[in-house]
Amino acid sequence: MTIRQVCDELSVTLRALRFYEAQGLVAPKREPRRRFYYTTDVERLRAIMRLKSVRLSLREIRELLQHRAMGLMG
Repeated sequence: MTIRQVCDELSVTLRALRFYEAQGLVAPKREPRRRFYYTTDVERLRAIMRLKSVRLSLREIRELLQHRAMGLMG
C-alpha cells in the first residue's frame, strides 16, 4: 500500500505516519519519492494506534512492540 492508502485505511494523517517512521516504529519499503507499506506494517500501525488510544507513551509503545516482535507477547 502507498502512504496515502494507509492514511485512508487507518484514518491518520501523512504527518503522523511520517512521525512514526522517524521514531523508528515502522519502516516501510522506500523507493525514490515513495513509501510502500506491507500488511505487517499496517498491522503494526494498527497496534500503535490502539496503544496510543489507551494513552501509552511512545517509549512504552516501542517497548511493547519490541517484546511482541521477539515473541514474548501473544
